[in-house]
Amino acid sequence: MNLHRLWRTLVLLMLTLASGTALAGWTQGVRAEYWNWSGSGTPAIPATAATVDQLESTINRNNVSTAPAPGITATNHMARYTGYLSVPVSGYYEFNVLTDDGVRLAVDCNNDGQLTSWMIDRWQDTTPVTWSSTASDCYLTKGQYYRFRYDMYNRGAQSSARLSWTRWSSCLVLFMCQDTNETVIGASSYFQPDTTPPTGVSALIGCGGGTSVTLTFSETLDPATVTVTGFLVNGLAPRAVKLSDDETQVTLTTAVGVSTGQTVTINPAVAVTKVKDQGGNAVATGSTLSVTGGSGTLTLGVLGTYFDQNNTAGNQFGGGSATRVDSTINFSWGNGGPGVGAAGTDRFSVRWTGYILIPSTGNYTFQTVSDDGVRLTLNGDVEIDNWTDHTSTTNTTASLSLSAGTYLPFTLEYYDNTGSASIQLLWKKPTDLFFAGHSTIPSTQLYRCYMPLAGFRVTPGSSSASTCGSADVTVTAIDSAGATYTGYSGTVSLGTSSGLGTWSTGSPAAVLPPVDAVANDGAATQVFSALDKGVVRLKLASTLAGSLTVTARDPLVSGATGTSSAIGFADNAFVFTETGASPTLGSGVGVAGRPHGYSLKLVRKDPSTGQCGTATDYLGVKTLKFWRTDVTPPASGSWTAPSVVLPLLSVPATTPAAGNLNLTFVAGVGSFQLATTDIGRYSLNALDPVLGNASGSSSTLTVRPFALAVSDIRQGSALNPGVLDTSLTAFAAAGTDFSATVGAYRWSLLADADNDGVPDATATLAALQAAGTTAGFGSTVTLAPLAGSQRPAGGSLGTLDNAGIAGSRFSAGLATATTLRYSEVGSFSLATTGVVSDFLGSGQSLDAVVFGSTGLPNTAVGRFRPAKFVVSSASVTHRSGASCSPASTFTYLGENFLLNFVLTAQNGVGATTTNYFSGHARLDLGSPLTWNLAGKDGSTVYSALGTGARLSVGSASGSWNRGVSSTIVLPAQLVRGSGVSAPISLALGIAPVDLDGTTMGSFDLDVDPLVGGNDRSTVATVALRQGRLRLLNAIGPQDRDLAVPLVTQYWSGSTWATNTLDSCTRVPTTALAFANPRKSLTLADLAARSPSVALSAGRGLMWMNKPAGGRRGSADLTLALGSTALSNSCLIGGVTGLLSLPATGASLAHLRGDWCGSGSDRDPLARLTFGLFRGADSSLDLRENF
Repeated sequence: MNLHRLWRTLVLLMLTLASGTALAGWTQGVRAEYWNWSGSGTPAIPATAATVDQLESTINRNNVSTAPAPGITATNHMARYTGYLSVPVSGYYEFNVLTDDGVRLAVDCNNDGQLTSWMIDRWQDTTPVTWSSTASDCYLTKGQYYRFRYDMYNRGAQSSARLSWTRWSSCLVLFMCQDTNETVIGASSYFQPDTTPPTGVSALIGCGGGTSVTLTFSETLDPATVTVTGFLVNGLAPRAVKLSDDETQVTLTTAVGVSTGQTVTINPAVAVTKVKDQGGNAVATGSTLSVTGGSGTLTLGVLGTYFDQNNTAGNQFGGGSATRVDSTINFSWGNGGPGVGAAGTDRFSVRWTGYILIPSTGNYTFQTVSDDGVRLTLNGDVEIDNWTDHTSTTNTTASLSLSAGTYLPFTLEYYDNTGSASIQLLWKKPTDLFFAGHSTIPSTQLYRCYMPLAGFRVTPGSSSASTCGSADVTVTAIDSAGATYTGYSGTVSLGTSSGLGTWSTGSPAAVLPPVDAVANDGAATQVFSALDKGVVRLKLASTLAGSLTVTARDPLVSGATGTSSAIGFADNAFVFTETGASPTLGSGVGVAGRPHGYSLKLVRKDPSTGQCGTATDYLGVKTLKFWRTDVTPPASGSWTAPSVVLPLLSVPATTPAAGNLNLTFVAGVGSFQLATTDIGRYSLNALDPVLGNASGSSSTLTVRPFALAVSDIRQGSALNPGVLDTSLTAFAAAGTDFSATVGAYRWSLLADADNDGVPDATATLAALQAAGTTAGFGSTVTLAPLAGSQRPAGGSLGTLDNAGIAGSRFSAGLATATTLRYSEVGSFSLATTGVVSDFLGSGQSLDAVVFGSTGLPNTAVGRFRPAKFVVSSASVTHRSGASCSPASTFTYLGENFLLNFVLTAQNGVGATTTNYFSGHARLDLGSPLTWNLAGKDGSTVYSALGTGARLSVGSASGSWNRGVSSTIVLPAQLVRGSGVSAPISLALGIAPVDLDGTTMGSFDLDVDPLVGGNDRSTVATVALRQGRLRLLNAIGPQDRDLAVPLVTQYWSGSTWATNTLDSCTRVPTTALAFANPRKSLTLADLAARSPSVALSAGRGLMWMNKPAGGRRGSADLTLALGSTALSNSCLIGGVTGLLSLPATGASLAHLRGDWCGSGSDRDPLARLTFGLFRGADSSLDLRENF
């Protein structure tokens, strides 16, 4: 080591070097300028413009005889490569140049913008040779950009120009230690300053239409320059702007509608902040975009993004996240949690985005009920902002004038800290007087923007590949929620960052092969068929060693692109191949607990001929460095790493310091078995430390559980009967919590007789569990009802709430969902496909096996019954037999009244169970015993059962329709007691119980003294009076009709008073009976003038026809108030003078009285007199009393 290098090392050990600040706005690539020259004399880079000036990905030409660019000769040319370098890891860097012939290299290691000297200066003719700089002279910091210049000339047939580096560190006081082997600098490390201003690509009407437009720009924008003043929509500034997460799209919210053909302008005003990209280049002011068609499609449901906050208070919208489409925002989790992703029961947050469809024009008010913080933004304006910890709190917006048919964009943000968690979004429409229980914005009015194609996920099978082989590349179309867009069909442009590579069909093959028009240019097109279900697997071959990335893009869809991680191609490489009789052979999928076979082959490229082949001279036992690269790191806990079976080796997660696997090779090929005792996603790596540059990586292996078993479905001690009919006892009430356990299990031969890695259809739970669980399993499992499986047939498939079991809830491969709720009556089958999506980021979905209580496969869950009945629309029809008009406000004791009400079957959270009909409606509405009707007046209880029961109940009418009864009409009466009763205010309640034990959801009336607390639900309070009909004596001349007064009375508690509330009693005169006619009066003379008498305010007159032939005399009369033509007046029993019987009964038995002093069951009696006494002329008043 020379003194200069020693001094540099010592100084750098004591000081931290400061480099320049990283600049914004860079593009990848190397600027390459080429000139032709004569090949004679000493060359010099011209000061004139280059013959070819282009952007290239790397500097990597090794002993080639082809021209470096079109228009440049292959033999005699000069080049200047310029740009900036960014290092992957901070450290001392030694630069290496491979050249044939002259070369010069300068790097601005001080990052002061100056290139003052050449660190390599070999401007001379040579054969291919590598020159190196001094490592300790150049310390480079990750994240910074360092200017460089590389000049070269070529004289003669062959040409080389390659730039590589080696990283060093000061490991001891006087020594530098090499950290990495020499590596060709890859495309990801070359950069150019961005000097190109961004341009507008498109302006699309927002998904909701009307008041938003989304602008797409050619590159990322500087967020600080994106403001409302920077844009004009039809000449007006927008109300709000929002920059997308990738910073290429700006959504403008306007105060007025936006339509196709209108113009968006970059505001040309001088004082306005210019819209710029990350490099400070401004969008041309005054430039315009014409508004075209909509971006995305509206579909029902809002998109909720649930954040686990890393279980940290105050970290709202931080940590891991998962999305779910919610039909409404009406959640009361109590002390539980949403069960989405890793969001727990506390310290989680949610952001819902979507649109509210306005049904009618008018003023709307919106309201949130939350515990804890909430923020509501409507059309870009924050209308509610209560971002605090609080118990259940109501917040309300100001009134907003909205038009029918518009889609109001909204964002609802919410967080829960600790304790109870709940959030509701409600509205008050123009027709609503106030917020009520039904004010939750219904699912029919909530929409989200669905982008059928948002981009692509490009996934290499491995981070390394052989230049003699190919790399597996999977291209997956994704939608705006990040899920696989299985319906995608379109043409995708493929390209590589190196501009090199040849494409071919992967395995399993897509419906159509890629079209690779020009070999080894990295470009191809791939047509996706709908049968590909959004996923295409390809192979990429590159004959040139180096690193590259792959980009997929749909040119017809703005922003629909995706780029892979880097793939490193090497000339000498180990190639991993899956082997064995496994049906998953070559699929990159392993089964936990089931051995997975591999072969390891050394493939070599001849440096002279470029020919590839197996290194057959690679023989015997080789000691390799063997490790894994975790694509998805294992979950914390008792995860078990994979191991090589023979020789036994637990595969480490990092490169071992020395060889750790002794593997026998025959003709360049070795083989081994991988024991996958747990789940995981990783690639395997092998490196021969003797050969140095011989290494390789396998394609990513995704090890899944042998099976996911759903079992022990129960509610408390009640196990799931697992039936789809009503033959067995109901399992649980709809909308109430039940539980199910999910286990991830290792492969068991007892459950896989055909050894296909999938549980046999008849495998029992015990057989499946025989090998134990995969302790490292921690993926979110989502249970759901199978479409069309609901019973009753023709009913609605309910929702299964809280059915997302977060991966964090799994312990040792097991998790129990304790708050599952099925919303409907009846039964359903659990869906078994796709219960886990995108397992460990692999794009794979996992299926489940559902077991019944017997331990055999059975997907049926249920039967569910309603949790409760709720009464509504209750009323009473007084005196139902009298057809009163106007309606009566009371009923007599012993007289029928009607209770009218609607009964709704509800689940545990108060929603109607619409499947409660037909055989699943197990409450007989007609039976009088169904209702358990009872009432109370003060402390006096009236019942329909038991000795002395005074409440009489008839058969009801009504029927069930989708969980709601028609108006039930229940006839009843309160019969008279042994004595007279004062007016009664009778609160009546019901307590129906169906065959499954479902009763009312709440009781507010206590009528059973033997049971503590309330036991009935009030349906009505009925005003009742004990009444009687009184006949008054009448006297008049024999030559005129005679009026007999009638009065209805009620017992006030102290006296009989005229019942002035009675204006609907009608007395039929056919119920009259006569007795004891005297003088010349005969039976034929006694007849009423009209068929009936109507009372008003409790009084009426019954007119009797005058006697014929001038006859006169008196007679007794009575009214048969019973239902038959039998009188029960005081004349009955021993009175022989009765001469006539009534034709009919009056059916007014409730108006009988205590006229004989022996009970209130007697008909009224009176005497009428025609001309019996004329009177004297000298008498002013003369009366006759009877």
